[in-house]
Amino acid sequence: MNYELNYLVEHGIIDVSSIQSMYEMNKRKELLDKHPYDYWQGKNGKWYVYLPDKEKGRVLKKRNTKKEIEDVVVVYQSELIENPTIKEVFDEWNDYRLDLKKIEKSSHTRMKQVFSRHYKTFGQKRIKDVTQEDFVEFLERQIPEHNLSSKAFASLKTITRGFLKRAKRKKLITFSPELMFADLDVSENEFAKTHKEDYEQVFDEPETSAMISYLTENIDIINSAILLLFVSGMRIGEVAALKHEDLDPFKNTVRIRRTETRYSEDGKTYYAVKNYPKTKSGMREIVIPSSYRWLIRDLFYSSENREYVFEDDNGDRIQTYKIRKREYYVCKQVGAYKKSPHKIRATYDTILLDANIDRRMVKDQMGHADINTSESNYHRNRKIARSEERRVGKECRS
Repeated sequence: MNYELNYLVEHGIIDVSSIQSMYEMNKRKELLDKHPYDYWQGKNGKWYVYLPDKEKGRVLKKRNTKKEIEDVVVVYQSELIENPTIKEVFDEWNDYRLDLKKIEKSSHTRMKQVFSRHYKTFGQKRIKDVTQEDFVEFLERQIPEHNLSSKAFASLKTITRGFLKRAKRKKLITFSPELMFADLDVSENEFAKTHKEDYEQVFDEPETSAMISYLTENIDIINSAILLLFVSGMRIGEVAALKHEDLDPFKNTVRIRRTETRYSEDGKTYYAVKNYPKTKSGMREIVIPSSYRWLIRDLFYSSENREYVFEDDNGDRIQTYKIRKREYYVCKQVGAYKKSPHKIRATYDTILLDANIDRRMVKDQMGHADINTSESNYHRNRKIARSEERRVGKECRS
């Protein structure tokens, strides 16, 4: 290919200077078209144009000829491209990863939310105008300003590392993002400590009994979904994405192959189903207690003509927020402390561990890659004192 190209150039078949000239003309026109203000000729014959300005909003520039005023615009627009704002760098990196399907729309939305929370002001700075020390100081200040937990700070570091690596590759910065993070002067003592009592994390024994009794006695499609959460430990997104084919009433099992995902677009929130679970370990088959074989059979036969197990009367898939809203209502009805569907999952995990179920089975049922996740992050005490039970119930009813 290079040989053929050289031949065409050497024999005058291709005029390199003409191509280069055309390229520069097109580039010049592209830069002029991107400029937000028109330029004009005054009565005195001079040419004028406004340029955006951070402090004044815009400033007026004057030149003798139209070409000279266009040159001013071209130089200004070129500098913008070569020195974009931190927000522009982030948006390009975030969109690039979405286009390549490296991330889901839900992750794309979540990263935008983290960026907006922290970079609202700092993100307007030009990337080449900010030093490594500026970034270090900015990140360190976020901890006290937003009372960040270590997990929240990790999310902030993740997006910052990501778009700075992209900026480094495009030669917009000269410092190393990894060395920059090594310079952070941060200790665990600086992070917000979040401690929740066990009654906030799991349903205790009386609450579990009351919830299951209510759901069973008032069974409908949404209460069936909540009941399935209690007897399977599934994630709520996994329940909302179940299809008829995932249920096996003969083996009394449920296959997990997909989950619901949420993302924002044009200021609106959308719910969709992605064809794989939250993690690789989430791909599993859950064994349902034999005492709830009736639930799996009812769901299986009632969903024969539906794509999804949980659909409303209009044939629309029931989304997670509707299940969550109903659960809060049921909590109030039975006097249980208000807890999210994720707390049902923690309750299920705790019940298995307290019953000394084989650790590997617990891990597989929960869809965890490591049993330590099940034991450290989910296991709680469900046997609270009666005085505590009464206090919690009273708080919920008030």
